[in-house]
Amino acid sequence: MANDGPSISEYSYNIHHIDETLLQAEGAPSQREGMTRMLNFLEEQASHGPVVLVAHNGFAFDCKYLHHTLKRLRLALPTNVAHFVDTLQLASGRRQPTTSSALCTAGRLGRTL
Repeated sequence: MANDGPSISEYSYNIHHIDETLLQAEGAPSQREGMTRMLNFLEEQASHGPVVLVAHNGFAFDCKYLHHTLKRLRLALPTNVAHFVDTLQLASGRRQPTTSSALCTAGRLGRTL
């Protein structure tokens, strides 16, 4: 949870039941602070080898959110974040996109592989 950025829409609230009041009550960090913490964690993990980000239905939401938020905040993934895998596509038997056709590869996240 982050306490800045765009307002939480009624649609999002109806799904997650998170609003600005809850964010303040929980002491949620700003998006910049939250993303910086995540990037620091990924950088630490990347020191051991390539990192693959995995999310269920990630191409439809997580990857787009990550791409746009990093771009807006002028941040970038560590160079060793190698790829993004969508487990929904794996579960449905669909082939994972290749680097050249992927909606969300590290290249689309702001870096060229």
